Amino acid sequence: MVLSGMFDSLFWGFIALAVVLTITPGADTVLTLRNTLSGGTRDGLWTMAGICSGFLFQPLIAVLGVAALFVKLPVAFAVVKFAGAIYLVYLGFQSLRESVKLFRTRRASQSEMRATPQLAFKRYRECLLTNALNPKISVFYFAVLPQFIKAGDPVLMKSLVMTLCHYVMGMIWLGGIAVCAGQLRSILVRPRVKATLEAISGVAMIGFGARLAFARAR
Repeated sequence: MVLSGMFDSLFWGFIALAVVLTITPGADTVLTLRNTLSGGTRDGLWTMAGICSGFLFQPLIAVLGVAALFVKLPVAFAVVKFAGAIYLVYLGFQSLRESVKLFRTRRASQSEMRATPQLAFKRYRECLLTNALNPKISVFYFAVLPQFIKAGDPVLMKSLVMTLCHYVMGMIWLGGIAVCAGQLRSILVRPRVKATLEAISGVAMIGFGARLAFARAR
């Protein structure tokens, strides 16, 4: 009875919002595409796992009240925010450097030749850090989830169910991108095409980093 009462119009409103947020292109989509084209489907799936692991961390800190700390203490928000922004910009410059190298040599890089477990885990780690260092996600959950909970709802359970739904959407969406891009990889990793995609990815990630740097807690 408690569970059935959660699935009201507010719940489905959140699901609709989550779908839009999930499929809207962002740093997660760019990272998944870049890493899949660089190392294949396996690297793409490890990227998805890292992103989703970082994503799972954010609602937890929101529940623990850290997001409230970010809102009330701008310095804490700024420190984490700039760390995340710098990391995104760093990844962007890495992509731009790879793009320049490919344009100059017109040969596939070593990372394209053979995907390794070490490289796959590196993808996981960098994407985990990308999301874990983005305080906007936890602030989003802290600010938005209460709007979809009405008086009498089991607050904790409904919050967890909505968060889990959003999490599963992210896994399916990014996993699908990794699989599809992996199938097209033989075409997309041609040096000139790959160099262009690396350049686009680099500029996009630097842009996302800059946007995060100027983000506000509310």
